[in-house]
Amino acid sequence: MPTIRKPFQILLLCFIVLSVYYVAMFSEICLLDDRDVVVSLSNTEQINLKAIFFPHSAKGEYYRPLIGVFYMLDRFVYDLDPRVMHFENILFHLLNVLLVFLIASQLHKTNTTHSRYIPFFTALLFALHPMATESVNWISGRTDLLAGIGVLFATFILIKHRENRSWWYWPAIVLSVLFGMLAKETAVAFFLAIFFIIKMFAIESDTVGGDSKPLQWRSITIATAAFYIAAALVALYTYSYFSVLLIMIVYAFFMHTKFNEVLQHRSLKVWGGLVISLLISVGLFFLIRKTVFTSDVASIPRTLMLITSDPIYAFKVFTGALGFYVKEFLIPFPLNLAIREIDPLYELLGILILLLTILSLQLGGRVSSLIITGLCMIAPALPLSLGTVTWTAFAERYIYLAIPFWLLAASISWSSCIDGKKTAQAIAVTSIVLLVIVFGRTTFNRNITWQTNLALFEDTVKKSPSFKITRGLYMLTLYENEKYDEALEQYRIASTLQSFVYDEKFDILYALIQMKKGKPVEAKKILTTVLQKKETTNVLESLIILLNTTRAHHAKNDPVHQQSNQLIIQYYEKLYSKTGDAIYLYRLGQDLMNNGNKTEAKKFFSKAANELPEVSEFKVYARNLATKL
Repeated sequence: MPTIRKPFQILLLCFIVLSVYYVAMFSEICLLDDRDVVVSLSNTEQINLKAIFFPHSAKGEYYRPLIGVFYMLDRFVYDLDPRVMHFENILFHLLNVLLVFLIASQLHKTNTTHSRYIPFFTALLFALHPMATESVNWISGRTDLLAGIGVLFATFILIKHRENRSWWYWPAIVLSVLFGMLAKETAVAFFLAIFFIIKMFAIESDTVGGDSKPLQWRSITIATAAFYIAAALVALYTYSYFSVLLIMIVYAFFMHTKFNEVLQHRSLKVWGGLVISLLISVGLFFLIRKTVFTSDVASIPRTLMLITSDPIYAFKVFTGALGFYVKEFLIPFPLNLAIREIDPLYELLGILILLLTILSLQLGGRVSSLIITGLCMIAPALPLSLGTVTWTAFAERYIYLAIPFWLLAASISWSSCIDGKKTAQAIAVTSIVLLVIVFGRTTFNRNITWQTNLALFEDTVKKSPSFKITRGLYMLTLYENEKYDEALEQYRIASTLQSFVYDEKFDILYALIQMKKGKPVEAKKILTTVLQKKETTNVLESLIILLNTTRAHHAKNDPVHQQSNQLIIQYYEKLYSKTGDAIYLYRLGQDLMNNGNKTEAKKFFSKAANELPEVSEFKVYARNLATKL
């Protein structure tokens, strides 16, 4: 079989990734988060790195300044061109694919024929894994992509360090992980994973005793199965996860005893290092947040309170989430943007994974360390399954950082299983090629779904029919595509779904549809009702955004356009009276100027110039515009 050299393998990986994902370049700006980001960036007049890196804001939620830096480049270099923003995501994913290829090449240095291609297929499976599509297609998903660059580059350096032992590798590793953390906080978990890679890489699982190895493995398998059956039965019939946890603790002691002769000299170091690494990771996370924010958003302490007040319930939920994410890695179907709940039976799979994790800690070795590293990378997502922080309790993008490590672990296992066995090699190659075809087709089709909001949210509503938020997003995209009757049907369905808080977006959209249908009086009545129920700054700003969208589709002499003008002026004045912030006078002046009412615009620009603080950049703009008009 002819050998394809590494440079050509890299070129082939680039070609495949760009071929499968190129359709993402022409996707719409996603209604979920992306549009808000673009609107916010379009109102940004200058780069303020200090505000990006040290916001010192109250109720801080995410600290991801690196994303802010890239957004500034999009704003001032590419003028928020959506094609460029989507292409950047594709390039970030491609860079992660190439890093996986380099790491796999370091792990497979033997000169056998099959080992020359294992890095290529490992990287290719990561490139085409359907669970990566959300992070690549969603502009806001670049947090995972950039965090992946930092984590995977740190992994590559760490593996190189095991060979060269140069001191300068460590600063490079820390800087790489910090790069990832500045893109997404979950990258901090890699500081815990570093411990496993260092300590366990040098300890191969075949150290379990010479001639007794088959007997050891037989007894280990039987014991693991027995403990799993016991834990699963307790979970199914008593729902006592405290008992499940006790069974796992007993299993850990049992395995420690089983491996005691071989592993006694390193057991204390392993567990001690594990605890220290965990404390460093958690401590660093909270230290950074304490430095850059004056306080956390309420959902963070609420989540911590829920975990500490009922740790057994949290353990139960985390176990189910763990099982779900591993299943999604192995069988990534169906793909869904909005996953609010999962089948409780995933808890049984989670129990098995935790038992195997305990076993992996005892076995050591490269495969074990990589598997556990992958688990470390999804560990920060487990508290999100409690549903107190994010709008979805579970998400495909949460395992993006875990997929490379699990594939690297699988590649080492494949290599050891097929080494010197031609039949096994043929079966392995055939299986991988089929898997690549299935993954490639699924990923390409999913990219097509992500191209339009209409297709994406239609798919999401079908898969999560009782999720009210996605009903609203689907209603909005139907409205924007002038499918008014279908949008009203979504309004009717959403009205039957339970909600703990009043969501004004549905009524606002309903009112806008009435405007489109030539019923401005009915629309104004509904909007008045919305403001009576919830007259907040966010509601008023949302109303203005939606009215702007409506107005843009009608001529200036159209009654809908005129009605929108009146309401926008009214809502800007309400915002100013509620907040006292003269920036709303400036925006109202802009709106009037753009609609040809220069006399009124000049009046508001002058008032804004007088009231805006001296440090505001908009004070100068308002003064200049008032002078020109």
